[in-house]
Amino acid sequence: MSSKVIMYVIPICPYCRQAKNFLRQRGIPFEERNILFHRKYRQEFEHLTTVMTVPVTTFDGQVVIGYDKTKFERALKNMAEQQQTKETI
Repeated sequence: MSSKVIMYVIPICPYCRQAKNFLRQRGIPFEERNILFHRKYRQEFEHLTTVMTVPVTTFDGQVVIGYDKTKFERALKNMAEQQQTKETI
């Protein structure tokens, strides 16, 4: 899966840790962006959502706010389907 997953986090967030573990256990590569220490990432985060909660994860552009296993599974499935569609075109 060559699609991109980006997760906006803060270091002390237990839900961020759960979300990262979910992706790691499935072998899904992702980019972690700490919004406390990087102004650029904080600005990106603020453009994605008006809700000040973390993690915020983008799955090839699809935004998931918070950590919910079902939503993550659905987003990964959608991402895989989009990738398949791109490969068959």
